[in-house]
Amino acid sequence: MQDAYLIAYSMSYTGNSTSYYIWYEDAQGRNRFYSSGDKLADFWSEADAKQQIITLGMRYKETVFFDAERLDYWLCTGSRSQIYVDEQLDTEFLLDFWNLFDDAAYSLGIKLPEPKGADACYEKLFRSCDAAALVSDPAAFNPALSENEIAIIRSVLKAGFDLIQRHTEMIQPEDQNENI
Repeated sequence: MQDAYLIAYSMSYTGNSTSYYIWYEDAQGRNRFYSSGDKLADFWSEADAKQQIITLGMRYKETVFFDAERLDYWLCTGSRSQIYVDEQLDTEFLLDFWNLFDDAAYSLGIKLPEPKGADACYEKLFRSCDAAALVSDPAAFNPALSENEIAIIRSVLKAGFDLIQRHTEMIQPEDQNENI
């Protein structure tokens, strides 16, 4: 039985507006979102999303929280307070969203727009979360990012944030437009 996770994408400043997306690995071994037609399927409640997982014949594993409000605040204001924790760059937070948005784009059959230099920025974020890299280079834990690199990361995450907003459709668990 195929495992499925729920993504709890929280925008709490607009009220209790957490969206739930079903996230799973496809036959090609890529992570993707469950979609309805050409839209990412969004559920109002965790219970509805779990019901859809059962309907799809998948096994629910866990719900993973994504603080989209925190990301949105950084994207709109540029306030570094949102991407630092205790004076350390929260590379895991940035990397998790980058991967999530890349999976969303893949699910829609498109490529997440990435400016020149994005691959190097991604690599810095990835190395900071990779235990093997940290053993060989402890400085990777809190990578020094230039203003240009921060701007590149922000650009990629803004594109992903916009992609989610433009390509999401609220569906009910019994909708029949399933695309796996």
